[in-house]
Amino acid sequence: DDEEMEVGVEGFRGALGSGDGRSGVGYELYAVVNHLGTMSAGHYVSSIRTRVDGKWHVFNDNVLTETSEKDLVNDTAYILWYVRKDMASVNIDDVYPRSAANTPGGMTEEEVERFMKRRDSGRCALS
Repeated sequence: DDEEMEVGVEGFRGALGSGDGRSGVGYELYAVVNHLGTMSAGHYVSSIRTRVDGKWHVFNDNVLTETSEKDLVNDTAYILWYVRKDMASVNIDDVYPRSAANTPGGMTEEEVERFMKRRDSGRCALS
């Protein structure tokens, strides 16, 4: 059976079900890893959609090209990366502060408290 399966943004919506506390939250495809070759040998190519302009870029060794989502999501798609739409604009440094990586033993209690206050200030609200 050669039925096509929708695996882009719309195809993933609601896949987690309604019992997870996040029903109604959509997901956006932002990266794809494609495997070219056979099960025993091959080559991996990564693609990502940039936040700046929303364009898709393929990274194939030292070659960078522009492409579209429809050209990436095909039978060679191996890993598809999604982000929750309500988290797409969150800065990674707000979630994982750099100070935690640079401090032996992790964050101090004061840093954790500041982080929790900043996190709970409404920046990432679930509806």
